Amino acid sequence: QRELARLYEKEANWPSAIACAKNYLASTPAPSAADTSKIRQDLAHYGCELAAQHLESKATSQAQEAISLAQTADASNPRLPFLLAQVAYTQNDTSTGLAQLGAAVQTQPALTVLALQTALKYSPSPHPSELSTMLAWALASPSAFAVQALAPLLEQASRSADYVQLLNALAYQLNTTQAAGSLAAVRSLWNAAEHTQTPQAEDRSAWLTAANTASAALTHRYDRPLCNACGFKASRHHWRCPGCGQWGTLPFAA
Repeated sequence: QRELARLYEKEANWPSAIACAKNYLASTPAPSAADTSKIRQDLAHYGCELAAQHLESKATSQAQEAISLAQTADASNPRLPFLLAQVAYTQNDTSTGLAQLGAAVQTQPALTVLALQTALKYSPSPHPSELSTMLAWALASPSAFAVQALAPLLEQASRSADYVQLLNALAYQLNTTQAAGSLAAVRSLWNAAEHTQTPQAEDRSAWLTAANTASAALTHRYDRPLCNACGFKASRHHWRCPGCGQWGTLPFAA
C-alpha cells in the first residue's frame, strides 16, 4: 500500500494515493509511530493536492472535503491556510482570505512571499486597508518579490514614503545577511530610495526605474528556492520537489 501510494503520487492520482495511505494506516500489524506520523503527513499533502485540483475546476464543496481530510491527517500542514484562503476568495470573502494568509505569515514568516502572491492573485487591485496589510507583511519579512509586486500599487496610491520604507527594509536585510553580490543591490536600492526625497517628476521616474531594475535582479538572483534534499533549483516554490519528489524540501523563500 505504501509503495502503491508513491506510484500514485507520480501519476498525480490523489484519490488512489489517499486510499492507499488510509489502507496503510489501517493495516495489521499496525505501523510504527514514526511510520504513522510520516504517512499522515503524506496523506495531508495528498488531500491538499486534491483540494487544489477541485479549486481549479471550481468544485468548492469537494475542495472543502479534501481540506477537511488534510486537516484531520495533519493540522500543521503549512499549505492549509492557503487553501482555506483560496476557498474564501472564491466565495468573495476577501477579509477571511486575508486573515487566513495573515495567520500563515504570523506562524511562519518564511511564507510571506507565497502569501503576497496568493493575495495579489485574487485581489490584484487591493483596497487601501488590504494594501496596508500586505505592506506590513512585507516590512516584517522583506523580499525582492515584495518590492517588485507592491511597488506599482504603492505608486498608484501615492504612497511613496511607504515604498521608500520597503526599499530600505530590503536593503537593510540584504546588508545584514551579506549575501553574495548584496552590496551592489543595497547600493541600488538606497540610491532608488534617495530619489524619492525630491519632488521632481524626473527624479521620481529615475528612482522607480532603479528600484524595479534592482528588485528584478534580486528576484532572479536570490528568490530561487533550492531543494535541501536533492539540490534542485526551482524557478518558484513547489510543495513537492520536481527533482526528487519529496514533500516540503523546497524552502518558501530563498
